Amino acid sequence: MTSSTVDTQHIRVAALVVTDDRITAELSDGRTISVPLSWYPRLCHGAEEERRNWRLIGSGRGIHWPQLDDDISVENFVFGQPSTESQASLKRWLDDRNKGDEKVIDPSACHMSGENPWTFFAFPRVLADTENLPVDEQARRILLAIQQHGVPAATWVSPLTPGVVYFACPYESRKALNDAMELLERQGEFEIGFLAKRSEHLFSLVEKSPDAPDVMDSPSSSDKMKPQSNS
Repeated sequence: MTSSTVDTQHIRVAALVVTDDRITAELSDGRTISVPLSWYPRLCHGAEEERRNWRLIGSGRGIHWPQLDDDISVENFVFGQPSTESQASLKRWLDDRNKGDEKVIDPSACHMSGENPWTFFAFPRVLADTENLPVDEQARRILLAIQQHGVPAATWVSPLTPGVVYFACPYESRKALNDAMELLERQGEFEIGFLAKRSEHLFSLVEKSPDAPDVMDSPSSSDKMKPQSNS
């Protein structure tokens, strides 16, 4: 049966469940249809709380995600239609989203106000560029991926450890950060335990270099391998 022979005019979405890899809709005609989350890239890039923030539109003829500016219609479910957004459009959206996220948090301002940022990655400052971004490509990639999943993360140099650069996010974004990392690891984008392993690797590069500057103010090995808040 083709889309031209199926009347969807009176079908409505009755309920919706979004998981890390599926979107499942209960329809008013009694059917339950599940499609891959990967069909809709904006939802894939969204944080868990953003994907949960949806509302019915058109009296149930579709679903809208306001934070992700994305829509799925009844026809998308019934006819198995993935997103038709072009790669160029998706890239523009991701670029705009990333720029916006970078403005959400200023870790230094949080620290000065007494609201300590939540740090989840550390590397020697000697391996940072003039903007305190890591010169290591993999470390840069994980920061960008986390930002694209809706976590307002940025780099931060704590006054307590000036020789170390941290990736930090607001304390209240810890769950969104954990959800993003779990999804990235499950999808195979990064190996399990990537943050701790890559941090250890970058510190080891400096420690093994005979002419490297002193980084004695770096976190201990155990501190580098788990999220931490700095006071």
